[in-house]
Amino acid sequence: MDIRKASYEDMPLAADIMVTSFRTAFVTFVSPKTMDACARLDACTALLQQAYRDGMHFLMGGKQGFLCWQENGRDCELVALHTLPESWGTGLGHRLLTELLRQTEGRGLSLWVFKENDRARRFYEKHGFFTDGTERVSEFDGATELRYVRSAVQLHPATAEDLETVLAMQREAFADLLETYQDYDMSPATESREKVLWKLTHPGSYYYFIRTNCTTVGGIRIAISADGIWKRISPLYILPSFRGRGYAQAAMLGAERIHGSDNWALDTILQEVGNCYLYEKLGYRQTGHLTPIKKGMTIVDYIKSGTPQNKT
Repeated sequence: MDIRKASYEDMPLAADIMVTSFRTAFVTFVSPKTMDACARLDACTALLQQAYRDGMHFLMGGKQGFLCWQENGRDCELVALHTLPESWGTGLGHRLLTELLRQTEGRGLSLWVFKENDRARRFYEKHGFFTDGTERVSEFDGATELRYVRSAVQLHPATAEDLETVLAMQREAFADLLETYQDYDMSPATESREKVLWKLTHPGSYYYFIRTNCTTVGGIRIAISADGIWKRISPLYILPSFRGRGYAQAAMLGAERIHGSDNWALDTILQEVGNCYLYEKLGYRQTGHLTPIKKGMTIVDYIKSGTPQNKT
């Protein structure tokens, strides 16, 4: 079944799908009175037609389903995804959502889902969405809604089998800094195979590919102390052709979701003002410890909510 962009003429069909889906999926936590008031074909048709005129984006999955979303600056909100009950379990919802992710690549996504709608929650969690702790009271009988979000990037663990890929990525990502500072003894661009393999396999070392949809845009490695208290980022990089899109920030926030939000440490080159700005924007502060490497190159240590013990 082809997934296509919807036209204004598709809105009555989308409304019919919406009403049928609504009456089936929400029957256990929306009262019959509210259902009759809200799930009306004429009202839903008018609602979707107005949304289309207002610039909301629609995708149709044949005559079985649709979704719509709106853009809010750099991010997007999935407003509705409805499929007919007979298409549940066929993968139609997956294909619609996958096309949405393709069209909104590089931007974050959010949506609201009923707390009691376990089926929908499992579906979105399977596709990389997670609750951010925000709740609201719905107009539908006061039911609780949860906000789910999906970062523009995801972190995928790298393994020893990825050694050659990681080596090549580090050489490419750090080539410009190596040329500028000539730091052959400490640049990730010149790390040995043995050292990178150690980072990929050592207990307490977590190396991730930074990906947006199916595209790898960089890497981040987290070193965690034996007692699990402190975390150090070393290294973090975005490949040259993907820089300036917020991927590094999203990767750092993703690492915090995985490993906890406090007791972080990292170091960077003081002269790289953009890097320092990013880290300070995310709540890191300079420790006051500076390590001169050579003329024009100084390493500055940063921490976030804690005190680092040592570098790994």
